[in-house]
Amino acid sequence: MHLLRASVIATGAGLLAALAPTVTSASTLSGTLDGAPIRAQGRGLAEVHGVRLDTGIVAASQRVGASGRYALSLPAGGYLVVGTVMDRQQGTVLTRPSASVRLRNGQKRRVSVSVRKVRRKKVRADARAAYVQESGAVTAGVTAVEVYDFTGATGDLAFLNKGITDIIITDIVGTTAACPIAVIANARDRAAIATELRLQQSPEFDPASRVRRDFIKPDVAVQGRLFNRAGAVAYEIKIRNARTGVVLDTKIGEVKTDTTMFATLTAIGPDIAARICAPPPPTPVAPPQPPPPPPVVDPDAVSGTFSGETNLLTSPTPVPITLSWSGQLSLLRDPYGFSPVVTYPLQAGAMTATISGQVGSCAVDGTTQIDLVLSNPGGLGSVLAVDPGAAPAYRLGLGVGLASVFGTKHDCADSSRNGEQVQWPLYGTALLWTPEPPVAASRYRFEGSVNGRPEPASSLYHWAWSLSGAQP
Repeated sequence: MHLLRASVIATGAGLLAALAPTVTSASTLSGTLDGAPIRAQGRGLAEVHGVRLDTGIVAASQRVGASGRYALSLPAGGYLVVGTVMDRQQGTVLTRPSASVRLRNGQKRRVSVSVRKVRRKKVRADARAAYVQESGAVTAGVTAVEVYDFTGATGDLAFLNKGITDIIITDIVGTTAACPIAVIANARDRAAIATELRLQQSPEFDPASRVRRDFIKPDVAVQGRLFNRAGAVAYEIKIRNARTGVVLDTKIGEVKTDTTMFATLTAIGPDIAARICAPPPPTPVAPPQPPPPPPVVDPDAVSGTFSGETNLLTSPTPVPITLSWSGQLSLLRDPYGFSPVVTYPLQAGAMTATISGQVGSCAVDGTTQIDLVLSNPGGLGSVLAVDPGAAPAYRLGLGVGLASVFGTKHDCADSSRNGEQVQWPLYGTALLWTPEPPVAASRYRFEGSVNGRPEPASSLYHWAWSLSGAQP
C-alpha cells in the first residue's frame, strides 16, 4: 500500500509548525555518552538525539560508537540532548535527557550525557505550565512524523518496546528521504521537555532565556506492536494519518534475536520514510460493470442480524468496561438433524465488537472486526434449533471463542501510556441466548430480544436478533 502524502498535505495534515529560525551559521553540540558500556553493533546500539524545546522536533540524531563521542550540527536555539544505550544480551535500554542547552549562532558547546539512573522530582500529573499553546503557524510541504513507543514485547525482549522507537527515529532523521520529513519527539520525550519548561517558569529563571512552547502537531503517526517468537521478534507497524486515524500503510516482518538483530532493525527506518514519501498510485478507471444477478436464495438457509451488549460492572468481579457487538449470521440447515427439531449451524458470520470504559487511570475505547468462523476452527455447533409444530418454537444458543476486542488508552495520568493498546478477551461470551423457547411469529421469521444471564454467576447481557428463512 502507498501513502497518499499529497492528500495528507491537501487536507492540512501535511502542514507543520515553523521548524527553526534562519541562522547565519550552524552551531556544534558535542560530548560523550556514558553511564553504560556501548556494545558492538551485533550486540547493541547507542544513539543521541538533539530535540528542540520549542517545537519538539528531533533536529539532529547520531548513532554513537564505542568511544561514546558524538557531534551534532544544530541551528541556534534551546535543546534537550537525549541519550539511549541498548544491550541485546542484557536485554536493557537505558535513556536519559540532559539538562536544557541553549546555542547561539556558530557556538560550539560540549555536553556529556549519562544514562545512569537518577532520581527525579515527581511532577504532578495535573500541573499546568505558563508557556503558550501551539501557535497555528504552518510550513507547507513538510510532513511531521511521530514514532510512538512500541508495545507487546515481553521478558528478555521487553527492552525493544522503547529501543526500536529510537532506532527508527535515528534512521528516519539520517536518511535522504524522497520528500521533506520532520521527526518530532514522541510522548516520552515531550514529557521531559514539559518538565524542563515547567522549571523555566520559576522566579529564579532568567525570563529573557525562557523558551516559548510551540509544539508541532504530527501529520503521520508510526505505531508498532511486537510479538515474541522462538529466537525472534515479529513486528507489525501501522502508519496512520494522525488527524483521522486512517491506516495509510502496514509493514510486517520478523527480526532474529542473534547478532544480525540490530543490522535488521536499522533497515526499518529508511523503509518507513520511503513509504511515507511514496506517491499515490494512479487511480484505475474501472470499466462499466453489468448489474449484479439477483441473489440466489438457498431454500435451506436462515440469515439475519444479531446484537448484544454487557456492562461488566454487573459481573461477579465488576470492572468499568462496556462491551457491545453486532453482526450478520448466515445459517444452513443440518441435513442430518433429528426430527422433529431442525437445527441450523453457522455457515458464515461477521461481528463488529467495541470496547469502552476505564483501565486504571486511562480511558479506553476501540473497535475490532471478528470473523466468527475463522475464530472457531473447531466448529460452532448449532445456533438455531426449531420445532416446526403447530405453534413453531425455537431456541438460540451461541457461546463461542471470539478472540479479543482491542482498544487504545488515552487521557492517562501517565502520559507515556497514551496510545498503548489493551485487549479484552471475549472467549466464552454468550452472543445469542434464549432462556425459554420463544414462539415464532411465522414459520419464516425468528426475532426478539431478552435481558438476562446465561448462568447465575455470569454478567448481565442484552440480546436482540432478527433471523428469517425458508419453512423447515
